[in-house]
Amino acid sequence: MRKNIIFLLCLLLTGVCFGQKKFLIDEIITASSNDLRLSIGHHFAASEGSDFWLGNKSAALEISHGLTRRWGFGAYLGAQSCYVVADDEVRYRPAFSFGLATSFHFLPFFVLGAPHWDPYIMGKVGGCYVSTLHLEYAVGLGIGYYFNRHFGLFLEGSYGTTSLCEKEAESLSPLHPQCRIGLSYKL
Repeated sequence: MRKNIIFLLCLLLTGVCFGQKKFLIDEIITASSNDLRLSIGHHFAASEGSDFWLGNKSAALEISHGLTRRWGFGAYLGAQSCYVVADDEVRYRPAFSFGLATSFHFLPFFVLGAPHWDPYIMGKVGGCYVSTLHLEYAVGLGIGYYFNRHFGLFLEGSYGTTSLCEKEAESLSPLHPQCRIGLSYKL
């Protein structure tokens, strides 16, 4: 009788251990439903009616909440420098951007055993304020790599618009490529 009880206890513990392993893998993939990101970016666009290219650096803070394991939704706030052309003089003025961002993470559809990588599709829409408010939007792809449950790096490439240059209260920035790199912290 005693051997049967020990045998059943060993079976029960083995089952709990296997269940715990799957739980830990799922937990690492979706370590948290909140993600705080700090990034630097670069915008690169041709100026309308000119042969020169505009480029600027930007910094942004973004917080995202996972509505499901694969879909996140959040808000961002950023700052950048903007060219201002007035009376044939070029100056720089700070521009501030804000808006909503979303991401769709597709790796959990295919692989459960690669918890460190996080490829996704992203989109954002918002405003950029220089001296007036301009519409800003972008769509693109991104990939993140998490060193542990909380800390990681990400890289995004997107195509969209934001105010890089302003001439007489008119935005001169057409659709252009954008690139962001940054740190990510899962809360």
